Amino acid sequence: MLAFIAALVLTAQAASQKSALDFWVGSWDVYSGKDLDGHDMVEKSLDGNAITERWKGVSPGDEGMSLFYYRPFLGSWKQVWVTPVGMYKEKESELVPGGIRFTGKAFGPKGRTIDDRTTLTLNPDGTVRQVIERSKDGGKTWEVGYDAIYRRSKG
Repeated sequence: MLAFIAALVLTAQAASQKSALDFWVGSWDVYSGKDLDGHDMVEKSLDGNAITERWKGVSPGDEGMSLFYYRPFLGSWKQVWVTPVGMYKEKESELVPGGIRFTGKAFGPKGRTIDDRTTLTLNPDGTVRQVIERSKDGGKTWEVGYDAIYRRSKG
């Protein structure tokens, strides 16, 4: 009986983790302060086991793409982010109050690495806050590098 209850709890946790990015799916205009930084398209595919993100910033060359894939055996997501200049990130998910956080490494085109984490939080008004932080001391302290608000695109 105890094993059955434990299995139910694990199944509920896995279901919660699998739907953890649902609030972010859609077409977004992204603002840092009052300035439009770019547009992000987040789409679900493969029966909800994969999510693609396509970022296009307002500055020339500011673009990137993520593949998020769900790992049912671990009950978590993994993110791989790639840019045209050879920078990429590999991160693992964890649920946080009101959202999800991805923590891992960012790799520069010349091999430099840094600890990196991104937190996505659903706001009461339906916008999404994205905070990207970096750590130079192995995750003891974090410095905010980017803080943005996602607003659903109207067009």
